[in-house]
Amino acid sequence: MKGILLTKEDIKFPTIAFKGYKTNRVYLADEITNLNISILGDHNLIWIEENVKIQGKLNISIKGDHNTVIIKKETFIHRNLNLLILPGGLGTLANNCKIIVREKNFFNGDVQLFCGEENTSISINEECLFANNIKLITTDNHSIFDITTKQRINNAGNISIGKHCWICDDVTILNHSFIGNNCVVGTKSLVTSFAKSTPPPRKLHYSWNTSKNCKKRHIMG
Repeated sequence: MKGILLTKEDIKFPTIAFKGYKTNRVYLADEITNLNISILGDHNLIWIEENVKIQGKLNISIKGDHNTVIIKKETFIHRNLNLLILPGGLGTLANNCKIIVREKNFFNGDVQLFCGEENTSISINEECLFANNIKLITTDNHSIFDITTKQRINNAGNISIGKHCWICDDVTILNHSFIGNNCVVGTKSLVTSFAKSTPPPRKLHYSWNTSKNCKKRHIMG
């Protein structure tokens, strides 16, 4: 198989389930094993380029409309990579979301990328290394409202990771987080934001030491 575009009408792969309409599409540049896909919704696109290597499992689950998942060439999945676009809480929708994994990323352990509210995205740039037990989440999975204004104060937000980053074990990256190029995120870090409107300094090392209850942020160049 080379460069096949699958739709609900011609799907022949038992590990790919279309539960929505005929407008969902899955493009596979190469024959891929250890792949599980579930789509419930309309106008969704999954695009997997050539030379994506899966030693473990790639699981993609979408429940919503007009969503996109793209995995660029030469990505390597050693254990389990879970890409989820699902409603993250009561009354939420998971429409118009994007998960984009660019070229030459290496997922060594169990990694979860979760878009849980509409119009949110997770973007991972080239040549990043992900260790084990890592979660990227664009939603809090619940709403918090200001008692006076009645406005929601914990809106969902995008996650962006720059080029050449190393995300160590047991890291959680929450919504509205931006990690610049050439960064290391230390073991057991909880990332909430590096910058709201402008990229942070390059070569930033960020870690959270729970035993000493102190946060460290070091510029490395």
